[in-house]
Amino acid sequence: MKTILILLSSLFSFFVQLENLTLQSDVQLTVTHQQNQPMTYVGTFALRGECFYLSMLSMEAAYDGQTLYVYSEDTQELTLSNPTQQELLETNPIILAKQIAQNSAITERVSGDKTIYTIVPNDTKWQVNQCIVKIQTLTMLPSQIQLYENERTTSLTFIMPTYSQEAMEFKIDKNDVFINDLR
Repeated sequence: MKTILILLSSLFSFFVQLENLTLQSDVQLTVTHQQNQPMTYVGTFALRGECFYLSMLSMEAAYDGQTLYVYSEDTQELTLSNPTQQELLETNPIILAKQIAQNSAITERVSGDKTIYTIVPNDTKWQVNQCIVKIQTLTMLPSQIQLYENERTTSLTFIMPTYSQEAMEFKIDKNDVFINDLR
């Protein structure tokens, strides 16, 4: 029982750290469907608690805890909405992994300088069959999060992640663009 509690406290201390510090990183997002070639995208990512910022291709998305901002450079449009909890989970793999881990079978193994947590949901409400969270053991910085669904795998790889005490403003403010306010 003691080993299980230590295991859970290590994984959950990672999630708690994300509540108190701002995580910033370049990222590589890879989506693989069973029969297709993987699609890979690079961008930047920041997170603190449930608030986040993501810039990838010609899109930016930010969530400040209440409003989701999505900016498309191609259309010069900024969309504002109040997302549901489910929409937030679909947008942010870290928040999704945290939610799934609350009612799951979790195993841990150490590989080199990383601790790898395999999370298998006990609840069938999740479309995710398995989630793997790789964390740098000494720094508690994320290395990779992989989500396995029936026919799709999503992998978010963190490139040179850092923690900061500084709180960010998780908003997108653009001038001279079309504002689509759905709130």
